[in-house]
This record gives sequence, C-alpha cells and structure tokens, in this order.
Amino acid sequence: MSNLNRVWIQLEKGTEQQMAKRVELANKLLHRMYGDLWLEIPFPRFQSTGGDYILILDASQMYLDLTDDGHWFDLDFFDK
Repeated sequence: MSNLNRVWIQLEKGTEQQMAKRVELANKLLHRMYGDLWLEIPFPRFQSTGGDYILILDASQMYLDLTDDGHWFDLDFFDK
C-alpha cells in the first residue's frame, strides 16, 4: 500500500449508543466507498464490542482489533 494513497477512518469512543451510531455511519461510508461490490460482499465493516471497535474483514468473521480505534484504507484498491 502506497503511503500517499490511503485514507484513515477513526471512530471515537463514547457510550454504547454513541459507538453503535458511529459504527452505523462508518459502515454507510464504507458502503459508499465500495459501491456495488459492498452489496455483494458486505466487508470490511466496523463493529463495536465491549467499548472497543473491530473491523470485520470477510465472511469468515476474521477481524482486526482496532486498538487505535481506526484503520487505513488503500485508495489504490478503487483504481482497479
């Protein structure tokens, strides 16, 4: 991944309800970024668990613990 062609998405901590809303909005953003591909395979997607965030990577439910509450997304992926 090129250091120049990436975007960081970070979700702030908060109450359970605030975090759930942030997850909902961030997943809407991912849906817009990935377009029709996201409809076919709705991954990656954010989820909140016990006051922390994870990023679910694929249908196998493989995930990343977002210890810094965010993730870099490769913009070159969208140039294919």
